[in-house]
Amino acid sequence: MRIVFLGDSLTAGTLGAGYVDRVAAALPHVTCINAGVTGDTTLNLLRRLPADVQPHVPDGVFVMTGINDAVSAAQGHGWPLYFREKKDVPGGQVSLGAFSRYFFDLLEALKGMARRVWAVLPPLESTHVVVETLRRYNAEAARIAGELGVPTLDLMAVLTPAHVPDRPPIFLPANLADQLDYEQGGRVYDMGQEGVYTYTFDGVHLTEAGAERVANEIVAFLRAQGV
Repeated sequence: MRIVFLGDSLTAGTLGAGYVDRVAAALPHVTCINAGVTGDTTLNLLRRLPADVQPHVPDGVFVMTGINDAVSAAQGHGWPLYFREKKDVPGGQVSLGAFSRYFFDLLEALKGMARRVWAVLPPLESTHVVVETLRRYNAEAARIAGELGVPTLDLMAVLTPAHVPDRPPIFLPANLADQLDYEQGGRVYDMGQEGVYTYTFDGVHLTEAGAERVANEIVAFLRAQGV
């Protein structure tokens, strides 16, 4: 069985630890293809389908998206400029209505490319305002997935703490290397934030222990789905 894991930096695993390789190790009968790209919104995933999903002729697609959509809508501090200039998102922000349209189109397209499609409601523990925004986006994603008959795994319910403090906004560093200065095995970590969060090192990206938790949840979910 061939499964494409479609998503953003959490799936790519290059900012922090990755979960896809752990899932692959736990499911040796499955060929796991990592199609994660850092910074992608749901619109970006939709645009990438012809190049990053369709050529693999997958049996299944496992999609996790929504964090960057929520960040674009809830945060200033350079993020709208980033999403407009680097990700070609109209206006630099993905509203809830736009996310709803993109997510519906994404699942519809994926259902035409693979026999099975699964959706993940992503976790987050960065700032209160962004987490609450993501809750609304996740609720919309769950509604759409239910209407389309796409099984969902709610990682926010499992991983996001019950109370996320009202921390300062997420700032987009002018130079990523200035902020993320510890590199190991091709993955980048900001060790200055170690211990501040529960499963991430910066409120978004996974620690090694966090990636293990995510992989375990995904493996159990896929096994329950008969994979």
